Amino acid sequence: MNAYISLESYCNREETNYGIGVSVSLDEEVLKKELVRKKNVLSNNNWLKVEIPDEKYFLDTNKLIKDQNETVLEGIKNEAFLSTVFIYETKKLCRKAEKESEEPLTKDDYEGILDGVIKERYESFVQNITGLDYFTYLIGKSDYHDKRFAAAILYKYGIKGCKYSDAMGDHILIFNPKDDIQILDFKSECLIDSKISM
Repeated sequence: MNAYISLESYCNREETNYGIGVSVSLDEEVLKKELVRKKNVLSNNNWLKVEIPDEKYFLDTNKLIKDQNETVLEGIKNEAFLSTVFIYETKKLCRKAEKESEEPLTKDDYEGILDGVIKERYESFVQNITGLDYFTYLIGKSDYHDKRFAAAILYKYGIKGCKYSDAMGDHILIFNPKDDIQILDFKSECLIDSKISM
């Protein structure tokens, strides 16, 4: 799928509400309005036409989890992914069960508790929260509330970034630009309507 990115943005990752990565625009005209040029200097705006993975690989931050595309849902439903996400709740319940029991829990006991947590929490998430809410939840699961953790765990299970909209239009934040952005064309033009920087 084709997208557009400013040359400056291609070289620098940014931190957003949707993770850490590189934002691309799906519309070249939208990107042109976002470009910046120096005041009182005859300078060109530079941007790239790039190839990115298909839209099915991106978590849509505005849609409910249940309305995400099949590829994203497969990643989110993955048993290993869910085990990682809900491990803390499971450990807490296991400790409580061990205190109440006179015997240590067996492996089957642990797996039963994990399955119960996954089923309960996942069903609640699917029905009630958006992609952005889910991403925020994942941030809270890391020891340091780190957006990189949330992005890395999603990426591990096939989700390559987040699709989001702002006042300018639709964008995609690519978590791993090194592997998921291929440059197709370099573009340069003096855009009179672009933002001015000092």
